[in-house]
Formats: sequence, structure tokens, C-alpha cells
Amino acid sequence: MRKSGIIGTIFNKGIKGNVMAYIKDEEINEIRSRANIVDIISGYLQVSQKGKNYVSLCPFHNDHSPSLIISPEKQIFNCFTCRTGGNVFSFVMKYENVSFLEAIKIVAQKIGYDLKIKDLSTNIDSKNKIDYEIYDYAMKYYLNNINTIDGTKAREYLQKRGITESIIKEFKLGYSGASKDTFYQLAIKKGWNIDTLDKLGLINKVNENIYDTFINRIVIPIENLKGEVVGFTGRIFNGEDNTAKYLNTKETEIFKKSALLFNYHNAKNFIRERRSVIVVEGNMDAIKLSAKGFKNVVALMGVALSIEQIDILKRLKVPVILMLDNDNAGEDATVKDGENLVNSGIDTRVVRLSGAKDPDEYIVKFGEGRFRLAMDNAISLVEFTVKNLKKDLNLDNTSDKIKFLNEIAKILSKVENTMEREIYIEKIAKGYNISKEAIYAEVNKLIYAGNKTDKVLQSNTKEIKHVEIEIKDDIIDEDLQRRENTIIAILLENNNNIFQKIKEKIKPEDFISKINKKIAKELYNELEKEDCNINKLIDTFDETMQSHITMLMATDFEIEDVDKAVEDILTKYEKERLENRKREILKQLEIEQDAQKKTQLGKELSNVIIALSKIR
Repeated sequence: MRKSGIIGTIFNKGIKGNVMAYIKDEEINEIRSRANIVDIISGYLQVSQKGKNYVSLCPFHNDHSPSLIISPEKQIFNCFTCRTGGNVFSFVMKYENVSFLEAIKIVAQKIGYDLKIKDLSTNIDSKNKIDYEIYDYAMKYYLNNINTIDGTKAREYLQKRGITESIIKEFKLGYSGASKDTFYQLAIKKGWNIDTLDKLGLINKVNENIYDTFINRIVIPIENLKGEVVGFTGRIFNGEDNTAKYLNTKETEIFKKSALLFNYHNAKNFIRERRSVIVVEGNMDAIKLSAKGFKNVVALMGVALSIEQIDILKRLKVPVILMLDNDNAGEDATVKDGENLVNSGIDTRVVRLSGAKDPDEYIVKFGEGRFRLAMDNAISLVEFTVKNLKKDLNLDNTSDKIKFLNEIAKILSKVENTMEREIYIEKIAKGYNISKEAIYAEVNKLIYAGNKTDKVLQSNTKEIKHVEIEIKDDIIDEDLQRRENTIIAILLENNNNIFQKIKEKIKPEDFISKINKKIAKELYNELEKEDCNINKLIDTFDETMQSHITMLMATDFEIEDVDKAVEDILTKYEKERLENRKREILKQLEIEQDAQKKTQLGKELSNVIIALSKIR
């Protein structure tokens, strides 16, 4: 949450809703004015100059020819293909997948600005600062241990698994040591108390005895989306059968499994480059795949995708490749997680790893080449679900076959694209010896039942929609939309004389387009200020409005005479207003019974007609 006041801006950090950071608005404005959007974006993307602007491949969709326009003059970016746009802060927020506050900090750092952030801290905040410090110290302790003589066996184990020295450094892999309490003793000497160390899951208290949580284990740091250590996973490597293979630190105020994806901080740039993200279950799977060159990989640290994790994946705007464990739990999770991803509008594929439990084991058993082949043969979620369904049924049995047909009909009824659905029906009919007509009949029955309240009718073999169309605010006449867009674009040029002329004739509420109405309201308020700042205004808009306003700013409307264009548009607005009023009066006259009111309406109608004749 962001709250803007007279003297500064307050950002809610989201820790129990009561920890905030404060930045002076003057500082935000200073950073915005000093940051050149071309320089910032070129730090992420390869850009080239084209006329007065710069262009690049858009990182927010699968772009094959440069469609991202960067305007140094207006300090905005816009993609006319995926309709993503904004200013320098917007770009960093979208690319880095961070909050507005974090974007400000990143931009400030890039331009060498010494940003002063005041924490409006509670006790919880100060405790959290200590938590981060302790975890950072622990990470360095474990990392140091793996480079000692005692850590030799841990290093050798990792190297046998194909994890090189560079990967060890990349993931900050460490070794706990074999001593039962060395870390605890060092932490106490640093001044940290037992309760805090216990809360963070770094020690265990057993009666009067205190032990390090991780003893003789390889330790994997868990980082949040910003790259800060918030927990650890310890893995045995000496083959002790009576010991848990993996051991994790506790969930805390700064560590919620559901709110992060392992390796996201390292993988995010590779995800953008490769236009996909591989999702696996375990930390070690992600590390092993990264070691083999698949650096666009993240791990769930479990099997169930949370709403927060789906939101993180959605904001990446790339296809998701699910590669969960090849067991019953993993297969069930693939179906469930896959459906949740698809329902969130995410393009989802599935990789089947037959003959191995997980990606790590698959690569060890079959090699990198076969793994790449499995990646190339990724299938749709529909295909995976159908195959997964079939394994528990005997299709030679009539009742099982009917059950199979009913279940695949449920799956296919959720496929919105008609052509895609028909392709799947064709494949399933051929692959499982079921008539297309039978599949169509069951699928359409479900579609009809699901959409009955929306007045949607389906035939047995074809999708025929008779829909009661709800008129949406943003669906308006194209000419009117174009005129409104032109007015907004002209206003964005911040010409006060033009603004005064426009506001006399058109009020924000006069705009028909819902989005233009919202923008106009804020834009009018900003233009009334002596220190009007359009780029600052962009920060107050949501993503949709930012994209729309930067699209208008980046569009060349080819207006030779702005004054004449404004006059023409205002005239058309006035004409439409009068035409609408004329129609309203005529309707009123048809039903009005009162003679006096009829006379008044007649007079008004005459005045409207006269006014229209002058315009014509």
C-alpha cells in the first residue's frame, strides 16, 4: 500500500500490516528526474536508436521483432503489441517483479543517488532486522565451512552430483560442520539470544541441552524475491537411513513458503531471456537443473502452488513448464496446480519424466541429452490430465469407459478456445477409440449447463453462441474513442492554453470511455497545479491505466494544427451532446401527457435544432 501526503510518501512493507517506510516526495521526484529511462532499460535489455526514440525486444511478451518503444523525450516506454507501458519506475517494477518502493530503491542505486528511507518501525520491524542479520551470518558461516578441510566430503558429494564450484558459489551452498553446537556458541558470542535463534530454527532445545539444527549437512540458503536469506534447507549426504533427508528452518515473519519461489532471484533474468519458467518441487532439483544450463528454473519447496506463487508466475508473463515429481502426489499436484495456473490465464505445459522420481534423479539415470528431449516433448495440461486419468481405468470395461468419457468431458469443457478444443477431441477420439460425436455431446452438454444463466446455447457438434451482450463502459464507438484518445494525448502535452479551452467544453465526467474518464479526472487535477508533472502522475495509476496513458503519449496522432484539431473535436462533442438531447426530448414528447410540460419540451427542442443547424 502507498499513501501520499503533503510532505512525503508512506509505503506499507506488508509485515503484519504495521511496518512502514517513509520517503520524501521531493526525493522521489529527484530520482525520477535524474534517471534517464533509456540508460535504466539498457541495463536490462539491448536497445537501439530509431529516430528520436529507442527500441528493444519487449521482455513482457514473446517478442520476435523490436516492439518496445522508449521515449527519452517523454521518459516513458510502451509496447504496442502487449500494451505494456509506464515510466522508469513502472519498468523496474514489472521487470524485477518488485513493489514501487523497491523500484525506487533500485533506480536510486543505479543512478548513484543516496536515498534516505526512514523506517516508521515497530518492535516487530527491529526484530526482523535482527532476523535478516542472523540468517546472513549463518549463511556466511556455512559457506565458510564448505571450503574447509572438514567440508571436503560435502564438496566431493556435490561434485559427484554434477554441481560445480561455480554453482556452489551461485547458490551459496554451505556445510554445517559435524559439531553439535559450534554455530550456537558463535551466535551467542555475537550477542543473539537463545529464543531468537530457536524461533529462526537454527538451534534445537532438548531439555537443558542445545544443539545446532543442522549437523553434518549440506546447507542450502533460501532467499526471498529480493535475494535476502530468509531460511535454510539442510540435506544429508552421508547416507544415513534413519535420518530425514531434508530438514528446513521454521516459517517465520520473514519466511513464508507460500510467498516465494526458490531460486527466483537468480532465475528471473534467464526466465525473461528464455521466455519460459520451469517449476520443480525441490531445491536440489532446481540447483541440479541450473547446473545443467536450465537456469530459468524455480522450485516450490512443496507440491501445492499458492495464490501468491501463482501471482508471481503470472506477472512474469511467460509460459510455465510444470516438472513435478513422478509419483502419485506429484501427478495429482500437476493436475491441480496446472488447473489453477490455466484458470489464472497462464500458458501451462507439463514434462513427464518416466523412469525417475524427479528431475535430479532423471538426469543422473538417463543423462542431459534425454532430459532435453523430454523438455522438447512437453505436453499440454489437457493431454497430461487425460493420460493421468487413463492409468487407473480399464477402457475395455464399459463402465470405466463411460467414466473416462465423463471425466475428459469435464476437462475439455474448460478449454475456452473452440479450435483448441476440437483438436483435443480429434486426438482423444483417435487415441482412445471413442467417437467424436459422443465426446462433443458430453462436452457441449456441460458447456450449455455451465453457461445457461448467461444465455449461451451449444449445439451437439458446433459451438453456437447466442449471448445477451452486456454493454461495457469501455466498448464505445471507434470514432468517439479516437476523439477521446486524441483529447487525452493533447492534454498530456501539458499546454495550459489548450487545457483551458478544453476544460470549458468538456468535463472529466463527459468522457464516455471508462478508462479515459478516470485518467481525465486525475489529469485535470494535475494540470491545474503550477508544478504540474505528468511523469509523476503516471506513478499514481494502476497497470492498465499506465499502459493506456503511455500508449497515447507514444502515439503520433499527426496533428498539424493542434488548435484546429481541438476546435473540431469540441464541435463534434457539442454536436453529439445536442443530438443525444434531441433524441431524449422526442422520446419524452411521445409519453408526456401534461400540456405545459409538452410546451416546455417543444421550446427546448426548437433551441436544440437551431443550435444543431449552426454547427452543420
